[in-house]
Amino acid sequence: MSTPDGGMAEIVALREPRSQGHHEAADRVFSEMLTGWQVEMAARHLSKNYVVNRAFVVTRFREHCEADPWEWRPEFMNLWSAELVAEGLSGSTIRSYQGAVRQFCDHITNPAYEWTDRCLERFGTHPVQICFEWNTTVHVEELECDPVSPAVEQRRGGGVPGPPPRTHPQRASQRMQGHHHGQA
Repeated sequence: MSTPDGGMAEIVALREPRSQGHHEAADRVFSEMLTGWQVEMAARHLSKNYVVNRAFVVTRFREHCEADPWEWRPEFMNLWSAELVAEGLSGSTIRSYQGAVRQFCDHITNPAYEWTDRCLERFGTHPVQICFEWNTTVHVEELECDPVSPAVEQRRGGGVPGPPPRTHPQRASQRMQGHHHGQA
């Protein structure tokens, strides 16, 4: 695992080398965890694109950490997040990535899926939630992006205001009925 400036000492202690059999078992268990989480998301009728992207982020996080989910610690999220900031990613993108890892950790720590017991039995440790309010990006602004994208600006004719906001149909109907019956 690297650090944001590449020159600092590693935050995470080096793991002991793994045997080939242990590595294969770890890959298999991670794959089963990821597949189970994807099935859970699909069962909630989330889009295929959303499911695939979330799984990609978690896989990327695992590769970055060079550790398996039952070895993850909050410090891993801290370091990864700092590196994402250093890469210049937007707050909303970082929050989305952190949310994917948080949701994955929610899944694998949920007793209904028995990953805790399986990992304890096989690896002597178990997964924990590593994403908390104190180590993830918070949503502080209502609108984090440029409110008018260049494409919208161009469609509007280069800065000409867009159409007026739409009135809620029920409220418009109530106003019309009020005026029709002489009510204010």
